[in-house]
Amino acid sequence: MAASRGDHRLVKVSVISATANYLFQDISSHILGANNTMSLVKFTLYYAAAAAAYTGYLYYNFSGYMDIVIAMGALFNQQLPENFNKPFAARSFLEFYGTAGT
Repeated sequence: MAASRGDHRLVKVSVISATANYLFQDISSHILGANNTMSLVKFTLYYAAAAAAYTGYLYYNFSGYMDIVIAMGALFNQQLPENFNKPFAARSFLEFYGTAGT
């Protein structure tokens, strides 16, 4: 049985999500570690990198879950709409809230 295009997307999302989670954990261990003598600039850079990695982790993790839900709906002959349509491209909070499918 050949893999469909959706299977490849799910694998990509899983790999990206796992990588972002690993980066977040690694970077946050530097921030929260026993060595609390780092400079403010270094702390800010680590904090920004950890925040970006965690944002990527959440985005790709939620996107993967939505792909699974849509595929499960297809198994039961239900056409579910794509409700996770580029939420970070939103111009306002209300538009973000609507595109994130919550």
